[in-house]
Amino acid sequence: NSYGQGIIFGPGSRVSVSP
Repeated sequence: NSYGQGIIFGPGSRVSVSP
């Protein structure tokens, strides 16, 4: 699941660190 831009977790999964 992609959430904005940030650290990549798993295949294509991104967790945003910035607001």
